[in-house]
Amino acid sequence: MMILSGTKTLTASLAAAPATTQPTFVVAYAEVNAAAITEDTNEVTATGTTPVTVLSSPAAGFRRVIKSLFVTNLDTVPTTVTVFINGFPAGKATIGSGLSVDLASSTAIPVTPGQVATATLMGNNSGVNNVPFALSATASLTLLGIPGLQTSGITGNLTLSKTGVTARTQTARDASGNLCLDSVDNAFSVTQRFNAAEAIACGVIPTAGNGLLQLASGTTQATGVAHGDTYQFRNATGQISQTGPAATDIVYNVVRSTGESIAITAGNGSGIIGTISNNRVLIRTNGADAINIDTSQNTGFQVAPTAGNGLVQLASGTTKANGVAFGADVSLFRSGAGTLDVLPSSGAGQLRVFDSSSVTAVTVYADSATAILSVITNKPLEFRTNNTVALTINTSQGVTTAAANYVKVRSVAASAGTTTLDATDDTAILTGATTHTFTLPAAAAGRRLFLKNRSSGALTVNRAGADTIDGGTTLAVATGTAKILIANGTDWCVWNA
Repeated sequence: MMILSGTKTLTASLAAAPATTQPTFVVAYAEVNAAAITEDTNEVTATGTTPVTVLSSPAAGFRRVIKSLFVTNLDTVPTTVTVFINGFPAGKATIGSGLSVDLASSTAIPVTPGQVATATLMGNNSGVNNVPFALSATASLTLLGIPGLQTSGITGNLTLSKTGVTARTQTARDASGNLCLDSVDNAFSVTQRFNAAEAIACGVIPTAGNGLLQLASGTTQATGVAHGDTYQFRNATGQISQTGPAATDIVYNVVRSTGESIAITAGNGSGIIGTISNNRVLIRTNGADAINIDTSQNTGFQVAPTAGNGLVQLASGTTKANGVAFGADVSLFRSGAGTLDVLPSSGAGQLRVFDSSSVTAVTVYADSATAILSVITNKPLEFRTNNTVALTINTSQGVTTAAANYVKVRSVAASAGTTTLDATDDTAILTGATTHTFTLPAAAAGRRLFLKNRSSGALTVNRAGADTIDGGTTLAVATGTAKILIANGTDWCVWNA
């Protein structure tokens, strides 16, 4: 409501000159004094940006109560009109071509498709109420700068409706002072219903099918979602980041209602994926377990690990597909019960064992024609049983053993004197041109000796202690001949070689 008293007048002007035709003003008012009320109207045409008097001041002792002030835009384009009381703005409207606006009452402001109406509501902000905006069925409306909606005095609702459409949309403040938006006819059962799909968009026009909550595109936490001191946002195409306070581990938890959970953690110098409860971790592809880590940190590949079977366990199989590949040219796998194979993709295969200094190495080698067990450095090769050396091959390919069955070759150059054979000798060969004597070791049961005289002198073999040689005490080995001696515990039995 507008009231003119004393010398106050109502004037109006345009924000810009019209394109073709000036708008018109029709004001309906009541002339009021203590004795009578007289109603009348006044009609004027705008004068562009120059103020025009729409209603003059009342006579002495009277007041003019303005009941309506219709502004009709007869131009071909929208026009903006401001009305003044005694030079002070009392209302402003941008009016579409061919439309009328009442700036003095609660009459609806019509808007057609493609046009925007803005209005500053007049009167005491804390008392503005029931101001409808009637729209055609396909029209849209933008409300700009309604001061009353930001004051504590507003207790009613702002209702938006379309002409001939039952459903209405309403805003109101809840008990906590929050602004809620919903359908009046749903009695605020669901708040913030922004479109037919109930999507809420922040900083972007919502796209159907892109989700119920849609955020503006950006690559910083300013365009993301804040959870207290933790933020989630899109940091690049197809990527979501989570950040938090400095010097604090960032944890993303996925938790089941019964307590099972898995956490992705960015810590100080480390990235962690794992459970924070007493549950295993499964990594799957195509719905099948690929990696299974139990609560004791045993890891199974395509198999659930069994406690005590090792920290790393592979699925049972008998081909390299069930083993471990080192590069693309060699695999280690179980080929059968209790059997482990090294298989090259082509050519020979080798398995090497080094000492800590990487100097001494034993090689197990196999190709299409040969199987080899060897030392590839200048070191002897030992064979042991019960952790005791049974046989040694030295760097000159000499073979010795500590057991009764052994091979040790002793080559003796003939000279005047005697050579005493020991318990490690297996073969003794005399060379040269001088007569020589071999003294046998004790005749331990199962021992054997190979004796060869390749010298031009005589070779005499003497017994040890009370042992006998074929029942005697000595044995002569002629030049160019050989003898085989096998002991039975007290006697060396002799065979011609």
